[in-house]
Amino acid sequence: MMIPGRCHCGNIAWTLAWEPDPVEIPARACTCSFCVKHGGVWTSNPAGRLDVRIDPGIGPR
Repeated sequence: MMIPGRCHCGNIAWTLAWEPDPVEIPARACTCSFCVKHGGVWTSNPAGRLDVRIDPGIGPR
């Protein structure tokens, strides 16, 4: 299963390859102030592969 994502400004994007395809993905609530405010969660998979892309043309000016 390929799971795409990106940050809110689009500067950083990622694809998580989660193998084998899960029936469900366990998510855990993050307790930092940003994630609590925005409902952030996290997960992990030791057998997965994370590809991260950074667009240097986007970001703070």
